[in-house]
Amino acid sequence: MKKRLALILSLFLLLPVLAGVAETLPIVKEPVTLTYFMNTDVKWSATKNSVAEVGSYQVIMDKTNVNIQFIHPAANQETEQFNLMIASNQLPDMIFYNWANVPGGPAKYIDDGVILNLNEAIDKWAPNLKALMEKYPEAKKQSVLDDGTFYMFPMFRMNQDNPTGEWFRVTGHMIRQDWLDKLDLSMPTTLDELYNVLVAFRDKDPNANGLKDEIPFTAQAAYGVKNFAGAFGTGPDFIVKEGQVIYGPLTPEYRDYVDTMRKWFAEGLIDNEYALADGAAITTKVTSNLAGSTFSLLAGGMGTWVNMMDGKDGFNLVAMPWIKNNADAPAYANQDEYIRIVPGMGTAITTACKNVEVAVKFRDYFYGEQGIIDSNFGILGESYTMVDGKPVYTDNVLKNDKGLTTTQALSQYVLSSSNDAMVKTSDYFKQITLLLDVQKESQPVWSACDTSLLVPPITQTADEATEIAQIMSNVSTYRDEMLIKFIMGQKPMDEFDAFVAEIQRLGIAKVLEHKNAAYQRYLSR
Repeated sequence: MKKRLALILSLFLLLPVLAGVAETLPIVKEPVTLTYFMNTDVKWSATKNSVAEVGSYQVIMDKTNVNIQFIHPAANQETEQFNLMIASNQLPDMIFYNWANVPGGPAKYIDDGVILNLNEAIDKWAPNLKALMEKYPEAKKQSVLDDGTFYMFPMFRMNQDNPTGEWFRVTGHMIRQDWLDKLDLSMPTTLDELYNVLVAFRDKDPNANGLKDEIPFTAQAAYGVKNFAGAFGTGPDFIVKEGQVIYGPLTPEYRDYVDTMRKWFAEGLIDNEYALADGAAITTKVTSNLAGSTFSLLAGGMGTWVNMMDGKDGFNLVAMPWIKNNADAPAYANQDEYIRIVPGMGTAITTACKNVEVAVKFRDYFYGEQGIIDSNFGILGESYTMVDGKPVYTDNVLKNDKGLTTTQALSQYVLSSSNDAMVKTSDYFKQITLLLDVQKESQPVWSACDTSLLVPPITQTADEATEIAQIMSNVSTYRDEMLIKFIMGQKPMDEFDAFVAEIQRLGIAKVLEHKNAAYQRYLSR
């Protein structure tokens, strides 16, 4: 199969070059139409029938002379439609998908004759992507298979202000600075300091309503509670220690973490409804002046709540550092996204594509200087203008007069508000997300952490991925159920050894064998 695909691609490579490199426009003299499978995003679909109607695609299709006929599965049916498409072998020219999560991994789809190995095509027709990979080697490492195979045009979240390209911190711990000030408390940085702060929030009526109704720490389900595991030098899932991938819940430190969370819960320091809380519930508690601290999103959490509470009750929600075990210990982060420039999504070209050169050049345009501007900012003079050589959004986006929110207005014009094979840039992010002073100030606070526990985006073989999925479906469910039961006091800590033994019985050793093999391959890329 591999030899057959290599021959197919070699024949494509022998075809005449159509119109030079990607920046030579148009790409083709006569219009070419390519078909493209892409998910339906809730943001642009609120006002558009297809992403083809979004300003960025209108501009780029016009410049390149390449028309895109999109195939959008119904909302929430992307996986089902993807599987049906593959099973029926009714393939479009291009597929945008989260290839990090496909059964068997991307290599299986190359071996099965679904998508192309793109190395030769990228080398010949994608100078913009190649230049980015050379500038940001970690981005390249996260974009290829273990043997160096390019299987997609990746979506990058790339901070050009950072030499490594590492993206902004979009999640983290948050705390009410006005409550700290009212109680004459310093920002906590260690477990003991945080414990003392939470006790004070519980006992000293920082919301000044005369009731003991404060919730010292709240978060959506177990999401926030899990992020205290780093303070114990472990994690809620797989972590890296001493050059090996290990499973955090099997470590002695995890037992200490669970025991501490159990103690905090019993003392009323953790929201007694945290296990069932959703985003709406957390918003209510934060904006009702009840919650003292939480873990959430930079935009959908901090940004939303600060705007809702502007000028009310002295509300001042700020970033809290990653908590350390003690003053001399590292501040370990537990968010894998902190080290991921390539989240796993991207555009593959299928074996059904008859215009591989056009498809490659079209996708490569998105990684060039003007293509990055077009995809992040949309239509010059309408959604953005150039100021001192940099693109700046207009009031059509930032202060829309048709009653649209910034997100809704943005999604009419640009691709950066959703996902595509492109470069999401720091210029876009700073103008749309880092709008509030507290959001800007969060970045150095959340960045002051140790990311050495985080597992990079390793890739399993098809056989490894299949076996891991089978085992971890049981392990993860059991772990999550038991974590809640331990913390809420429904299970005694005397049963923790049995918890570890059950995870081992479920086959975690085989998973770790595969994970470590994949990790070593990743390091050798």
